[in-house]
Amino acid sequence: MLKTVAYSLTALTIISVLALFLIRQRNEITELRITTGGQSGVYHTFGTRLAESLETHRHDSAPAISLDVMESSGSQENIQRIQNGQADFALIENHSIGNPKVRSVAGLYDETLHLLVNSDSSIECLNDLTGKKVAIGEEDSGTAIVAGNLLRFALGDDSTIDLVQESADQSIKAVISGELDAVFINSGLGSNLLRQALTNPTVRLAPIVLNRSDDPDQDDDSEEFISGFRTAFPYAQPASIPMLTYGQTPPHTIPSLSTRAILVCRRNLSPTHVHEMTEFLFQAMPEISTSITILQGLSEQQAQTQLNFPLHDGAFTYYHRREPGFWVVYAELIGLLVTLAVLAWSSVVAVASYARRTRKNHIDEYYTRIQNLDKKLAKADTPEKISEIVEQIRDVEKNAVKELTNEELRADESFVILQQMILSTISKHQATTKHK
Repeated sequence: MLKTVAYSLTALTIISVLALFLIRQRNEITELRITTGGQSGVYHTFGTRLAESLETHRHDSAPAISLDVMESSGSQENIQRIQNGQADFALIENHSIGNPKVRSVAGLYDETLHLLVNSDSSIECLNDLTGKKVAIGEEDSGTAIVAGNLLRFALGDDSTIDLVQESADQSIKAVISGELDAVFINSGLGSNLLRQALTNPTVRLAPIVLNRSDDPDQDDDSEEFISGFRTAFPYAQPASIPMLTYGQTPPHTIPSLSTRAILVCRRNLSPTHVHEMTEFLFQAMPEISTSITILQGLSEQQAQTQLNFPLHDGAFTYYHRREPGFWVVYAELIGLLVTLAVLAWSSVVAVASYARRTRKNHIDEYYTRIQNLDKKLAKADTPEKISEIVEQIRDVEKNAVKELTNEELRADESFVILQQMILSTISKHQATTKHK
C-alpha cells in the first residue's frame, strides 16, 4: 500500500515538473549577447538589424531569442569576449586569431581594405607610405592584423613607417586635419563611415598596389601582387573598389584586397539556439540587406565555405538540413529528468525505509499486547475469564491479519513470530484449563 502511494506520488511529481518545464520553455525568451563593433560600422549595423528583426518577428517566424547588441573596438576584442564567455555571438574578420572555443556560424560578406589619404599628399601606392605617418586601426583589431601583414610583405620592414594604432573615427579626423598622412580601414563596401569620410574633399582613396603605374593593366599587376601576398596571408583575396561606390568617388576602379566578415559563436552554445539563429539569419536576410546592401545575394553555400574556424554543430545541422538529434534538442530536459529520477528514487528508498521502521514498530506493539494478555491469562482463575482473554488474543490475531492484507504489516519473519506467540499462548492456557 505505502509502496504504491510512494510510486504514484513520485510519478505525479515528475510529470508535474516536466509539464511546468515544457510550458516555461515554450514561453521563455532566451537572452543572448552579440558583440559587434563601433556604432558607425557595418558590424554594429548588422547586429542591430538582426536584433530588431528578432523582435519584429517574435510571434511569426523568429525563435524565442533576443539579442543584446554590444559595441566593441573590433574583431580581436570580439574574439576575447567569445573565449571568455562574455558574448554568445560575435562578428569578426575571418583572419582573426582565436582558440578552439570559437565556432563559425556563417560567412557574411567581403570586407575591402581602403587606403584613405590626405588629398594634398602624393601617396599613390604602398611604397609611397615610407616615411609617412599611417594609422592601421586599433591594437589587435582585424584591420591592424591585415594592414600590418600587408606593409611588412610589401616593404619588407614596417619600421620605415610611423605606425599609429587608434580607432577609424579618430584616424579619419587626423587625416582630414593633416596630422596623419593615411589610414587603412577594412570595411564592407559602401559603409556609412567611409561614405561620410569621402564626402570631405581633403580625403581621397589610394590604390593598394606596390608601385605607381600609369599602365592601364595596373589592375592585373595588383592581382599578381595580392596573389603573392596570399602566400604570407592566405585570407586575402584580390578585390577592387568600383567606380562611384561613394557618390562621386572614386572616379575610376581602385585595386585593393578583401578579407571576409563572419558570424561566430561560443563552442558550448546550445546547438538548438545556433540552429535556430542560423535558420532565422537566412529568413531575415532580405530584410537586413535593405540597409546593408553587401549582404544581398548571400547564399548558404557561400556562408559555410572557406571559414577559419570550424562550423558549430548547430549551424552544420542547418546547412545540411538535418534537424538536431533527439539527445541534442532535449539535452537539458534529459538532464532534468535524470536528476528528478535520482531524487524520486531517493524519495522512494526513504519512504520504504520509513515504512519498514513503522511496520517494525507496529509489530512490536502486537508483541507487547500478546505478552500482556499472556500474563493476564496466567492469572485468570475461572473458565470465564480465561475464555474472555483468549477471545481478546483472537481479536489481536484478526487485526494483525487484516493489517497484513492491507500491507500495513509485512509478511516476513516478524509476522511469523507473532503467529507463533499467539498459538503458543492459546495452546499453553488451553492445556492449563484442561488440567483445572
